[in-house]
Amino acid sequence: MSFYTSLTGLNGAQADISTISNNIANVGTTGFKRARAEFGDIFATSPLQNASSAIGSGTILKSIKQQFTQGNIQSSLNALDLAISGQGFFALKPSLTSSQTVYTRNGSFSVNNDRYVVDSKGQYLQVFPVNADGSVTSTSISSAQNLQLPVNSGLPKATTQIQLGLNLPADATIIPNDSKYSDANPYVFNRSDASTFNQSTSITIYDSLGNPTIATIYYVKTSNATEISPYNKWETHVFVGDKELDPALITAKDEQGNTLYMNKFGKITSAPQSEDSTFVENAPHPLWKFDDQINKTASTAASVTGINIRTNGFDFGETDSGRVKIVTDPTLYETTREKDETGTTDPEIPFWGRDMFTISDGNSQPVSISVRSHVEAGKALGNADMEQYGYTGTELAAEMTRAVNEAFGDQKYIVLKDTYNTGGAPIKGNDILYINLFKIDKQTGNSNGLESPIEIDLLGNSGSAGTDGGLDNTTQDLSITREELVKRIQERLNNALNAAHGSLGKAEDWVDPTNPPIVVSYDIFNRTLTFKTDRTQLGPNAADPNSQFDSVQVYSPVKDGNSLGIPDLQNSTKSLIRAGNVLYNRELVPDGESILDPADQRFGIQVKYNKDTRQFTFISGTTGETSNIKVGRALLHDAAIQEEHFFGDFASNISFSDLTADDEISIEIDGKNITYTYLAGDDMEDFIAYLNAESEATWGADQFTFEDATEDGVEQFKIIGDVSGNKFSPTIRYKAKDATDFTRVTELAAKLVKGAQIGSVNLDSLNAIGERNPFTDNSNKLLGIGGDVYDQRTDTEGTGLTANSAFAVGSRAIYSLKQTFFPNEALNENVMTFTVDGIVGKVVLPANRAYTGETFAAAIEERVNLIEDPSTGETISGVKVKYDADNNRFVFTSGTKGSKSQINVVGSPNLGLSKLEVTQGSVPVITVPKQAEDENGNKLYIDANGNITTQSQGDTPNWVPLYLNQGQLTFDTIGKLFSPKEGVVYSPFDPGNGSNLINLNVDYGKFSTQYSQPFSVLSLQQDGYTSGKLDGLNIDANGTVRANYTNGQTQALGKIMLANFANPNGLKQVGNSNYVATSVSGDAALGQAGGDGFGSIQSGSLERSNVDITEELVNLITAQRNFQANSKAIETETTLTQTIIQIRG
Repeated sequence: MSFYTSLTGLNGAQADISTISNNIANVGTTGFKRARAEFGDIFATSPLQNASSAIGSGTILKSIKQQFTQGNIQSSLNALDLAISGQGFFALKPSLTSSQTVYTRNGSFSVNNDRYVVDSKGQYLQVFPVNADGSVTSTSISSAQNLQLPVNSGLPKATTQIQLGLNLPADATIIPNDSKYSDANPYVFNRSDASTFNQSTSITIYDSLGNPTIATIYYVKTSNATEISPYNKWETHVFVGDKELDPALITAKDEQGNTLYMNKFGKITSAPQSEDSTFVENAPHPLWKFDDQINKTASTAASVTGINIRTNGFDFGETDSGRVKIVTDPTLYETTREKDETGTTDPEIPFWGRDMFTISDGNSQPVSISVRSHVEAGKALGNADMEQYGYTGTELAAEMTRAVNEAFGDQKYIVLKDTYNTGGAPIKGNDILYINLFKIDKQTGNSNGLESPIEIDLLGNSGSAGTDGGLDNTTQDLSITREELVKRIQERLNNALNAAHGSLGKAEDWVDPTNPPIVVSYDIFNRTLTFKTDRTQLGPNAADPNSQFDSVQVYSPVKDGNSLGIPDLQNSTKSLIRAGNVLYNRELVPDGESILDPADQRFGIQVKYNKDTRQFTFISGTTGETSNIKVGRALLHDAAIQEEHFFGDFASNISFSDLTADDEISIEIDGKNITYTYLAGDDMEDFIAYLNAESEATWGADQFTFEDATEDGVEQFKIIGDVSGNKFSPTIRYKAKDATDFTRVTELAAKLVKGAQIGSVNLDSLNAIGERNPFTDNSNKLLGIGGDVYDQRTDTEGTGLTANSAFAVGSRAIYSLKQTFFPNEALNENVMTFTVDGIVGKVVLPANRAYTGETFAAAIEERVNLIEDPSTGETISGVKVKYDADNNRFVFTSGTKGSKSQINVVGSPNLGLSKLEVTQGSVPVITVPKQAEDENGNKLYIDANGNITTQSQGDTPNWVPLYLNQGQLTFDTIGKLFSPKEGVVYSPFDPGNGSNLINLNVDYGKFSTQYSQPFSVLSLQQDGYTSGKLDGLNIDANGTVRANYTNGQTQALGKIMLANFANPNGLKQVGNSNYVATSVSGDAALGQAGGDGFGSIQSGSLERSNVDITEELVNLITAQRNFQANSKAIETETTLTQTIIQIRG
């Protein structure tokens, strides 16, 4: 048995020696991987044998395994000698049609006769397909390709683009501006004359046949940057041979290469679809060139200029020193130029100031404007010359400006609420006021008031007891203007003082309405009702001791006061009756609807007078195309006209023929009763003349009752006027003698009532309202507008964009205003000072109430628009106050627009109002588009096919693309190329040699500059070439194979495929350092060099064998000793056997 054990040892040693010998033999084989013999012992026992005493039976060869360690890399001069540094195998196909793939580390490749890359056995190297840039298109084994090297680079390529970077000197001469050129000797470019261009450069280009030719580019500086056009411009001329190329029309681009578009206002964008949902790309349009769009102008407001007024109107003189008188007193209407029918131009005859002109701004409803008389305005302004002699043209324009903006402003009505009776208990309104007068008891020194204070009922005669409970209280409410309120209080106060004559020590009807003992006024600065008592009538200086009162008190019966600013008894104060003393109340804040429909409110309208042209101009309050203004004069209704157009509609029912002597007609106008006593022979004109003389009241929502008191009974007519803003919608009703209620006769359409006062009633005919034109019914010769001169006026349309309002943004409040807060009165948190368009005023909010940011803003807005300039009477209107909850701050916006619009606020720092960010109003500057023209002055268009034409293409789109001047280079003021961004495109050029047309683009964009340095070419490339031969090969570390050709082209041929295995030792060796995959090795994992799990490729290198010769020789000696030892064991076994045999013998 020992003999056979030693025999296995001999066999194993022999196998080991053979393996080592093979390693030593392949020490110079490229990519060879050394092998190692692996052995196992033989051991076997029977089931009954004692395993601990069993002896092994020798050794057996288990396997020969390859050692896939990295071999040394050896340099080579052959580009196709490839080595893998790291893991992986080259993939090879044994033949072009083979489906088998073998793998190797032997990268010694060459090119066969068919230009394929093969190994020494002719096996084909496999690569992945790639794009032109070398990126892999597919990594599957089925897409693998045999690497083949094309001899030629393919067809020639015509030049299409020249990449040119150069520096054009900033100080270059503008040759066309040279003094030697003139109209008689104009500048003309000539490439043969170097004095006609600044610089030139040349480059070789190719046609489609690969023929080279010279392209020369000439540069001519045409202009330097200016404030209007901040670009330096160069003209280019491109010649190919002797033929000049025509530059094509190209669009201007932004930095991202998107086409620029411009609208009619000069706004430029590269995304018109985001501005206009109707935008259609490539729609026909006018030809607008980018460089031509330099005509910038401010947006303008629409205006109307009247005719020259010197001849038929009024001559203010060359220096505007003449003064015109304006009257508004109805009793003076008969003296006015409007009433006069002789056509006089006598400067001493005054003009009528009421309903002076009619104006509409921005399609608003027409508004009739009345101005103050020169006397009234002169007193208010402290202008003695104006008060005595009249207005100059400039002063009248200023007064009209004030009046227009007041009429178009956001003033609100003051609502009088009736005190009414419910179940015997009066419900307090704000229509009841009390006045008490106090005397000093000389004996006791006490101040004693009247036995009963004087009660003033502003809505009726029921007084503090309240209107009868059967009536709906809302029907008794009255909306009136501030002026009407003051007048109503004055009238009712006069009546109450007359009624209290006994307790005042006066006779009946003692109050003179022209000089009342207590004057009611409105204080503009404090925005409150005031009461001033005449000390000579009811004061210490009164003649009658019974009338010598010391102080006066005004109060409301409503707790905490009423909405008119009248405090209650507890909070009211006594005012001494002294010279100059005035009793002030609380702030009066109107709480009704807007007098003018908010849709019709306008701000910032101006009237100007030009002393040179003797013309008045009316200017809209805003700019832009939507700005428009109309000015004229509606029909004036004097007494005769009123009879015809007002009373004429029911004159038959108010016939004076039915009246007898001493019959009376009772009328109530605005709360004032007028009684007319009929005398024999009186007609309607007599009645109206009396009415005009007695009534100064403005038509409101009061009843007009006409009574025909005849022997047969009484018939009544009522006109109930429903007034809203300046609209008067009357309903005529008739009541017969024995009827219990009125019968409606007709309800009429709304009528415009502007300053509807007797003597000047702008109320159209009840039956012909639709036939009237408020701008042409009548004329105003003083202003040169309306009537027969309406068509001679000068209308100027608004242009551009709407002007911007001034605004002021507060800083963040120190505490949140989203929650309820009470302003700290001690810290003046409720006080702020406004400056709006030159008008300064203070707003004081009630501090004893809770606010949020929004309600606080609303309260500010409500009060700031009440501020008036005490000296000029100008008012603040249209200011908006908003609370910005996100930033906890207030934002203030002026109602006016334009460069003169201003707003500023100074208030508490706790509310962020101590230092605001103020932005003045502005007028948008627009660019007026300029359309390109041909040499004959014909305007140019782009049709639907993109061609230039002189035929109009219809309506201009909202957005039009901008184009560059053909062949022009523009640089900005810091030397960077501004346009063209994508290069200059030239029209197709025929070389005339049978090749295709050349479409050339010269791109200057990447490197071109204009610095104060000499002309230099920084880079110059073109993309054309002729056909070329293979001139070299380049294989990078990622395995991309690129072929280089003699025409300078480089072609990516593929990317070398690498394979790796889960168990490389399972590969089957098939010779020539080649392996095939087995089930033990697993399928090949394919990848690219440099990727995860794959090494990089070194071109011009080979991987040597990884056999270490020293180690192998040591292993060989060891294997030899093993063999010898096993031989000795057999020899020993033989000797033992012989000895045994001899013993037997």
